[in-house]
Amino acid sequence: MLRRTPVLAVLLSLAITVIGVSPTQAVAPNVTAITVSNTTIYPGINTAQRPGSTTITVDATDPSNVAYVDIRDSADTLVLEISMPSGSSSVPWNGRDTGGALVAAGNYTILALSSAKEAAPTTGTVAVSRQHLIAKTFTATIAANRYVYKNVGRCSTLRRPSRRGWAGSLGYYANTRCGAQTWAASRVITIHAVHLPAAERYLDLRVQTYGGAARAKPNSRALVDYWSSSQQTWIAGKFIASKVGWHPGLAASPSALIFNGGWINWRLSTAFKSQYDVAKYTVVMHYDVLSAS
Repeated sequence: MLRRTPVLAVLLSLAITVIGVSPTQAVAPNVTAITVSNTTIYPGINTAQRPGSTTITVDATDPSNVAYVDIRDSADTLVLEISMPSGSSSVPWNGRDTGGALVAAGNYTILALSSAKEAAPTTGTVAVSRQHLIAKTFTATIAANRYVYKNVGRCSTLRRPSRRGWAGSLGYYANTRCGAQTWAASRVITIHAVHLPAAERYLDLRVQTYGGAARAKPNSRALVDYWSSSQQTWIAGKFIASKVGWHPGLAASPSALIFNGGWINWRLSTAFKSQYDVAKYTVVMHYDVLSAS
């Protein structure tokens, strides 16, 4: 004979089951901090000084509970949702939205979410700048007689102006007073300077010399080189030709040459019976500046 459970007992059991069991609550991840490797990013520049991306790191009690990282603008609009890689607590962001377009300049809020899209109350921030680099060219022409230092050996002469008579020129005439063939006795040296504009990034610099061999020594050449403040020596030396005209020096990195807030030095020298006339110099530099916004 089958044992029959009283109806009242069945109903009571069902009631207990319904009351005692509730749906699983979605829980936000327990996040202690959201940090970024670069607090401001410059997607339009992306240099060491102005990085174009940042790494977002989420510190959580249980990192596996963090499934997504959301980036929202100041209007709380979602611009990008990034899936957190398994086993990682960091993701990169390069200032672009879901469609790959650069986001607008401004401050962005970073949220960490569970797989159920529950956001942790702890947030992070990152700023995006839309500044970019603008290419510029600096040009300065100075007369040869505008030097900041001279060094003339006992056997030589620095003539002002040169025998060619050019306005502002100098004549570098080695061994006009005696024939000693040592560097100390025969050298003729002048050092020149120019102040460069401030820049976000210096690209290259070259000093061009207008001059040529003196008529008395038609095969003479002269040497142009630059003072390297970083190496504390003269670098990028180049002998310029005898023919009268413009003679480009070697290109150099302005960053290696700059001292005292923007000055650079170069020198022209002759020795060992060489004689050279110089009228002027032109400094040409290419550099980048930051846009206003």
